[in-house]
Amino acid sequence: MAFERKLAAVPPHAFTANGTPQGVITVISTAGFYIKQFVNLQSETLQSAGFQVKNVLSNTQLLIGLPNNSLRAPQHPLDLSGYLVADAATIAAPEQDNFPIKPDDHYLSVYLPAPVSADRVIPVDPYGNFYTSCNTFPVNVIPQTGIPFTLGILALPNLIQKYTSGLTYNQVVSETVDGEEILTFNEGSTFVGELTLTKTDIGWILNVGVPEDNFLLLENGDIFLLEDGDGLLLE
Repeated sequence: MAFERKLAAVPPHAFTANGTPQGVITVISTAGFYIKQFVNLQSETLQSAGFQVKNVLSNTQLLIGLPNNSLRAPQHPLDLSGYLVADAATIAAPEQDNFPIKPDDHYLSVYLPAPVSADRVIPVDPYGNFYTSCNTFPVNVIPQTGIPFTLGILALPNLIQKYTSGLTYNQVVSETVDGEEILTFNEGSTFVGELTLTKTDIGWILNVGVPEDNFLLLENGDIFLLEDGDGLLLE
């Protein structure tokens, strides 16, 4: 079975608001639902198969109708007001064939004419929204709380290893405060050491220990030990 020829099954999604007389339902996320997809609705008092997604209205709302009716058909909208949150109403979709389109329609939908003269490949999120400064592309597949060392701290492994090898600790806490990356080392409830990394206009400042030694990492990779305002280049 070719994955691109199938729409994956969608497990039951609980309603977060009652169905409406206009055929609109609300769930926590519409990711995985597509226009023309066949869906099943059920609750403790109602059960029905053979409905179809007519439109994905938002990240949380779907417009549901009958398969043989377009949005302009007299039988539409479909009254779904009987599906209630109090009755544990849900929507789900079985695995099903994808919906083919004509080759010419597919080509025209992705081709951008002159002066670009190229097929468009534009990434979108699971809801079909473009990535922007407000809707950013997810780049960290590991929860931040699960990363003991941030990427900035790992840029100076030798300095960190030299410092931490002199510590006795069994707990490391990582946090970011006002643009500073902070690693705190503890033995039980006792504080034993701290590292901080700060981005500046000229590079990264690494503060090691309490009392601290300050190191400056330049963009070209040079590392300076900062002492009394002077910089000593480390080989």
